[in-house]
Amino acid sequence: MPAFVVASWSDQGLHTGGALEGFRRISSQEKWLEVHGRKKWAHYYDPASIERQRTFFDHYLHGRGPGPYMQEKLCEPHRAKRR
Repeated sequence: MPAFVVASWSDQGLHTGGALEGFRRISSQEKWLEVHGRKKWAHYYDPASIERQRTFFDHYLHGRGPGPYMQEKLCEPHRAKRR
């Protein structure tokens, strides 16, 4: 069973630990984890986030496309710049 998990540390870590532990325990080899520090609903409805979700669902529910493209990226908050 594929899984796409999104976790945020922006709400004082309220659900972060559970999301990360849940991801760790998923036995599927087809799993993706996205962790961010933005306000969770702003991130969830961001056009780029919606596109990643659409790509995931298109691939696994409709058999279209190569599946989600995920990129490893680390931003240090004190060095991050808004564009």
